[in-house]
Amino acid sequence: MDTAGKEDQDASAEALLSGSAPWDDQQTWRRLFEQLPAPVYACDPAGRVIFFNAAAAALWGREPRIGHDLWCGSWHIFRPDGSPLPLEQCPMALTLRDQRAVCDMEIVIERPDGTRRRVMPHPQPIFTAAGVFAGAFNLLLDITDYKEADELRGRLTAIIHSSDDAIISKSLDGIITSWNNGAERLFGYTAQEAIGRPIAILIPDDRIDEEPEVLARIRRGETIDHYETIRRRKDGSMVNISLTVSPMTNAQGQITGASKIARDISERTDADHARTMLAAIVQSSDDAIVSKDLKGFITSWNRGAERLFGYTAEEAIGKSITMLIPPERIAEEPQVLSRIVRGESTEHFETIRRHKSGALLDISLTVSPIINAQGKIIGASKIARDISERKRAEKALIDADRRKDEFLATLAHELRNPLAPLRTSLEYLRQSGLSAAPPTQVIDIMGRQVDHMVRLIDDLLEISRISRGTIELRQETLHLSDAVNDAVEISRPLIEPRGHRLEISLAPDALQVLGDRVRLAQVFANLLNNAAKFTPPGGTIRLSLERHEAEAVVRVSDTGYGIAQDQLETIFEMFTQVRRSTGAASGLGVGLSLVRRLLQMHGGTVQAHSAGPGLGSEFIVRLPLTAAAAQPAAAPPLLLANPGPDPAARMVPRRVLLVDDNRDAVEALAMLLESLGHEVHVAYNGPDGLALAE
Repeated sequence: MDTAGKEDQDASAEALLSGSAPWDDQQTWRRLFEQLPAPVYACDPAGRVIFFNAAAAALWGREPRIGHDLWCGSWHIFRPDGSPLPLEQCPMALTLRDQRAVCDMEIVIERPDGTRRRVMPHPQPIFTAAGVFAGAFNLLLDITDYKEADELRGRLTAIIHSSDDAIISKSLDGIITSWNNGAERLFGYTAQEAIGRPIAILIPDDRIDEEPEVLARIRRGETIDHYETIRRRKDGSMVNISLTVSPMTNAQGQITGASKIARDISERTDADHARTMLAAIVQSSDDAIVSKDLKGFITSWNRGAERLFGYTAEEAIGKSITMLIPPERIAEEPQVLSRIVRGESTEHFETIRRHKSGALLDISLTVSPIINAQGKIIGASKIARDISERKRAEKALIDADRRKDEFLATLAHELRNPLAPLRTSLEYLRQSGLSAAPPTQVIDIMGRQVDHMVRLIDDLLEISRISRGTIELRQETLHLSDAVNDAVEISRPLIEPRGHRLEISLAPDALQVLGDRVRLAQVFANLLNNAAKFTPPGGTIRLSLERHEAEAVVRVSDTGYGIAQDQLETIFEMFTQVRRSTGAASGLGVGLSLVRRLLQMHGGTVQAHSAGPGLGSEFIVRLPLTAAAAQPAAAPPLLLANPGPDPAARMVPRRVLLVDDNRDAVEALAMLLESLGHEVHVAYNGPDGLALAE
């Protein structure tokens, strides 16, 4: 621009300003506009800028060229709702066109850098002293910050009133100054009931000391975050809340009160309590409680799982559940997961799982879906119970039932065997008549079979005593060799007819034990009888008695059929008989069970050993010695024959009273006693027996 042009523009501006000025000092008027903090500019009638101050340049975002740039510069102008506003409808354009002031019209201007500001233009037409229109003068009020603050206040007010949390403000002396809808819902008071009252109306008596402490911290400018406490509702009920309290300051930065946000955490507290209880139950459960995701990876592992499967939580979590599944059962897992995905549960599914050691476990599984807060299935919870003991018990019951059936079949067979020769012998006696004495062979047959039946009946009685636990011991200090001697005599009738060779070896010193001589003799007789039954004719049976430290050790061995390894322990169970290829042995399968029971009652033990079928067997009995046995003494001699009663004693006549409701038993015994020279009286019931006794 040349110097002459600039002078013309300055003169025009001065003329414009002087034309409307209430005073004539043009320089003062110009300096006043330049120093105004509000944006001010002036235009000629064509809209070209002829004056602007620094605030106007800052608002425009640049300095316009005097006399060249139009009033709108490079602005884009919008209505408050964001829609574009044509330039001809802008306040300045209307003033320049209609030569009138335009007020209360809000616009939004977009500056060259793209930022937008909200302004309230106040354009005024300017006329010269002669009344000639000289242009327009515009004062702009930047209301952006005010509008944003107002909108912010509106948003905050809406948020506060719609918040589920209780939002309350109070003065520094604890008087409530604001109260939102959330506070009304939480505490039960309306805003009219709460505002102006002390905050203490919400505080239980036992927590009233909290308020002075909170206010003291607020005065120091501190904020209290998520302080969990208890407050009282209007109806007197208590509620668990989380409090956040912040200082409120005025424009000068002075603390004037406090803002409190109270959140109801009753559900969370109850949930936390429930989770704590559930976690305690899960951790203390004897059952294994495991959770997994839908891909089968373990996500939780309790102590019960550690005890059942052997893995620690660190070893298990994050691993696939298939580490517990034997290969032959691996197909079960996809089936279980498919049911879980469908929302189905699997209850008490009995299967087999693998321990860390590789051992297989019988377990019962209950599997249920895990559902998140949105109702989506995210995994499965598994409760595994060890049912190995139950399975063993079931198997034992099945085995016991099988052995019972076998026992009944064996019992019927064993009772039938002696009855056949007895019946035959009786028929022979009937046919031959009583004119002559019965042949010795017939008497021997009948005697053996009767003895066999007596042993069977005795075994049945022992079964009853064992099952009822009514076996009683008559204990005394005795030489164990005496019981061995008794056992040899009891078993001799079974051993000798088979041609077995019986070898006996006794310790040189007396071995004393505390026990029942009859029952210990029964133990060793059962072992000798067992050896005789399972040793082929002509075999060898050995019995030895020796000392081993503080125990007496009795060994009974044979050269018989032997015992399979899988039967060495089960042969001591009731009704169990040794399997052998030559057929079933006689007996009820009671003897060895009775041996172990009687030895346990004496504080002793019995073990079976065998090299295998056909290689014989050995039974080892151990009994604790008495203190007196610590000093070795000479052993009493082993008696190999029973001298029987004194024959002279048979000749002394006695008067005998027999009472029994079994007529055959009484009459048969009466005949025997009378044949021996005794005077016999018989009664078939109790009253008659008492009368005869008197």
